[in-house]
Amino acid sequence: MSDIGLEAFPGSGTAEDPYVIEGYSIITTNSRGIRITGTTKYFTVRNCYVDAKDYGIYIENVADGTVTVINNSCWGNNNWGIAIHYSSNFTVANNTCNNNYGGIGFYETSSVTVINNTCNNNEYGFNIYESSSTTVINNTCNNNGESIVIDSSGSLTVANNTCSNSNFGIKISFSVIATVANNTCYNNYDYGIWLWDSDSCNITYNLLQENVEHGVYLDSDSDNNLIHHNIFVDNNLGGTSQAFDDCTNNYWYDTTTLEGNYWYDTTTLEGNYWYDTTTLEGNYWSDWSGTGSYSIDGHAGAFDLYPFDEPVVEVDPPLIVDIIHSPSTPTEQDTISINATITDDSGVQSVTLYYRVNGGDWTEVSMTLITGDIYSVTLDPFAVSDTIEYYVSAVDNSINHNLAINTNAGLYYSFTVSEVIPEFQMFSVLLPAITFLFLICGLVVLQRRKK
Repeated sequence: MSDIGLEAFPGSGTAEDPYVIEGYSIITTNSRGIRITGTTKYFTVRNCYVDAKDYGIYIENVADGTVTVINNSCWGNNNWGIAIHYSSNFTVANNTCNNNYGGIGFYETSSVTVINNTCNNNEYGFNIYESSSTTVINNTCNNNGESIVIDSSGSLTVANNTCSNSNFGIKISFSVIATVANNTCYNNYDYGIWLWDSDSCNITYNLLQENVEHGVYLDSDSDNNLIHHNIFVDNNLGGTSQAFDDCTNNYWYDTTTLEGNYWYDTTTLEGNYWYDTTTLEGNYWSDWSGTGSYSIDGHAGAFDLYPFDEPVVEVDPPLIVDIIHSPSTPTEQDTISINATITDDSGVQSVTLYYRVNGGDWTEVSMTLITGDIYSVTLDPFAVSDTIEYYVSAVDNSINHNLAINTNAGLYYSFTVSEVIPEFQMFSVLLPAITFLFLICGLVVLQRRKK
């Protein structure tokens, strides 16, 4: 389907009025149920059921920031339920992709948000290949061959996902700079989290429970990774350790922290340790003796020198509601205030607004607490006809810094800037209405006089 093909659907193809492919039930022996390639217009695929021979929803090489895929069900496809290739700046949210070869897959994509999807009973739940700046958050992956697979990618966030009853919970290979946080990986037949030849990853605040093999397994030149504040419970039962490190040049502690990035001084760091030296806190191990360090399996000879006596984790992220902008229909002369109500039992550490203009790159700005639980930010005026999309994220003040994102179910919050109408133009616009009103009043009076 091209731009011309999209014109068959409701909408005009703009950011504020995308074409909408909605409500279709597609069961077909064709290779692809919905196929969209090479388009430049904005479009949304939502509330569709697709069962095709190979791909349920297949999107390739579309213009940056023009696609949203939400609330679809893709079952029984021999390849991928949802596949998106060579595209950037899009959201895939609230979809269910079960009983396919693969649930949701991306190839050579960037700036992707994958949120609140369910991928069960597939060979692969999620697969992200040769992609960057991807956020995989709040997804559920059960009974897959491999639940979340990331290969040859970078600058990733994998947070608040549940991965269970699969061979691997989260598998990362040939990748760099991944944050793997607040995930629950339990009862998997091999490893909870497995890194293969992947560097500069932070594995923190995850629950790793009752995986048949190790909870965390580091293999094949996985260097400069940091593992702390995780909960390891009954992994690798019958073995000597719940984690494995077979690599060299890993520095398992943090010497300098600068805005969330870890920097290592290889001239002074020695050995492999499983703790964060800014707090001297490691991980919780259900089989720790209660004294001394905790030994990690593998040739690295790694230790957690500062195990926890008890797990200290809060798993609930902040609640973000009542996101509004004012004025509701801004002009090119108006500054815009955006407010959100955010609560969390442990307190809120930070709130961030993400916005983009006309489908461009996302800009992030901090929001400030103004009263009670209301956070706010003010944006400068935009140009006439600009369409601004935005969403809000928040991090709580718990020890594991839970992350919440409110993207309006993947649709984003938005407004379009209108033109200021001068007073004389306003009068000329209202004059026909005023004239019509007087005419009606005159006719009513005339009718009464006739009676």
